[in-house]
Amino acid sequence: MRNGRIVLGHGAFLPEHIFLNGNVIRFISPQEIHKKLVVLDVANDVSSLTVELSRLGKTELLDSFVKQYLEISKDKDLLKMLPVYQTYCALKQGVKTCELKVAQKDESLGTLAMDYFNLAVRFSREIPRN
Repeated sequence: MRNGRIVLGHGAFLPEHIFLNGNVIRFISPQEIHKKLVVLDVANDVSSLTVELSRLGKTELLDSFVKQYLEISKDKDLLKMLPVYQTYCALKQGVKTCELKVAQKDESLGTLAMDYFNLAVRFSREIPRN
């Protein structure tokens, strides 16, 4: 916690939880119900948002978010850890989507699940190997 890596985070930092009203930005959190789930490595929230922005093809927004986060936080370790968290996040979302596909008997969710799995492969290739 001293280095700022472990924080009281959002826990589900996704585009659909971010609302803009003029110059006011608001974040909603389903984790409000589960307060114990919000103590996390900041890379968890950053990876959640960047995985979704990647999936949505919002590269410019993704790059801007990461750049501004790094400038403000001065987090020197994030770029080393982020691909690990992104890989995990994309895999987790892929599995969750597969479970929904089966539960809802919705074949269209198979494509979405594969998008997440393909992202996981892409992010895993960015993990530093040294």
